[in-house]
Amino acid sequence: MYWAAERGLQVLGSADHLSSMVSPCPNDLRSYQFFINQDIWPRIWSGVLVLRGAEADIVSLDGSLFGEDTPVTLDIAGDSYSRQHSLFDLVTRNLDYLVASVHNPQLAEGATLAQTTEMYINALEHPKVFMLGHTGRSGVSFDIDEVLLAAKAKHKIIEINNHSLEHGTDAEHWGACRKIAERCAELGVGLASRPTRTLVWQLASSTRRARCSMRFTSRWI
Repeated sequence: MYWAAERGLQVLGSADHLSSMVSPCPNDLRSYQFFINQDIWPRIWSGVLVLRGAEADIVSLDGSLFGEDTPVTLDIAGDSYSRQHSLFDLVTRNLDYLVASVHNPQLAEGATLAQTTEMYINALEHPKVFMLGHTGRSGVSFDIDEVLLAAKAKHKIIEINNHSLEHGTDAEHWGACRKIAERCAELGVGLASRPTRTLVWQLASSTRRARCSMRFTSRWI
């Protein structure tokens, strides 16, 4: 936090993975108590506004998020709840925002472009989802314009993360990320990036850069 304050950041958000990658036992709330314990963080820390978040996996073609269909009967101390809760509700109820991402492209095997497009749009419908994560390297094709326009209408943003571009123009996902960046610029959709502003700007061709005014935000983890 001191590092963020020294560099003039006004807002800092943390969004670790809310996913089966965290634990093989999703019914065990103890594996996900990090998200719940974010409540102990000061809201303002060294003059920086702290936002509590998570990067939740999109787990089905209907846009469902990880944990929504996972029942939890015991709290962190091992006591029984008086009624059943979902892992998703318990973990996210006090979070400020979510990033919705695909980490397992097999969920879309055999799906049509219309189905994968609807998947992303449905994920955007969730009131806490503020961002779609690394869509350019998800391995799932979708109608870019339709999804970006849905994000714009809901005042939500698209992310291109550093892992998508770590091998430069030779990266497998460079072409998809470039198209997403260009269309975000042309359609006026917010674009979040962990790489530097210059690196993302390189995604757009010189002719597109001449016509477009790219909007950027920075996501720090």
